[in-house]
Amino acid sequence: MSKELVLEFKNLVIGYDNELLLNNASQKLYLGEVVALIGRNGCGKSTLLKTISGEMSPLSGSVELFSKNITRISPKELARMVSIVTTVHPDIIGMSVEEVVALGRYPYLNLLGTLTSTDVEVINKALLLFGIDIVRKKNYNQLSDGQKQRVMIARAYVQETPLIILDEPTTYLDYIGREDILTILKQLTNDGKRAIVFSSHDLDLIQKNIETVWAFTKKRGFVVEAPSDVLKGEI
Repeated sequence: MSKELVLEFKNLVIGYDNELLLNNASQKLYLGEVVALIGRNGCGKSTLLKTISGEMSPLSGSVELFSKNITRISPKELARMVSIVTTVHPDIIGMSVEEVVALGRYPYLNLLGTLTSTDVEVINKALLLFGIDIVRKKNYNQLSDGQKQRVMIARAYVQETPLIILDEPTTYLDYIGREDILTILKQLTNDGKRAIVFSSHDLDLIQKNIETVWAFTKKRGFVVEAPSDVLKGEI
């Protein structure tokens, strides 16, 4: 059975007035795939993630979600299609872990903003999956950076979008925690209902867990290949 296309960018050019980061790149992403985005600091990883999520506009070229140009997708519809986790932890005051994770259900809330039994079920599943059920009632701001990272990924998970984008999701985690998160990300795509793109500097873990990388290389530009084919000296 053929996989469904979730994301495609065509002839994409990204960058800033004084710096071109990606030139005329085209690529497709299908449901069921997990792709790691790698490259040196400042090469354009975060800019690419912001562009394919609709947060930034490209200098030229297009981004499509399910064959629809992202510029023609309403904010509410986009929130049901793409969830994002950045490296910056928001300063959330007076909310428990459970309440922060529940924020991911906002695209589905009714006019009264109340959670249904389905919402609660999804939230409880996320708390267990990401190992934060034990701190569900704890104030979010009292967590360690590693725990906050798990909370943010859980919030993206409960948003139930077909595309999840994560910028350095294993930052702040120890080795076991990083490997655990990568294992979970792979599990999330096993049913063929999600695709995940995440940026990372952890080449050793990526080679062990991920089949495909989008890589910003020094000499070959933007390439798509197996992690083992990208030499560390290229990044």
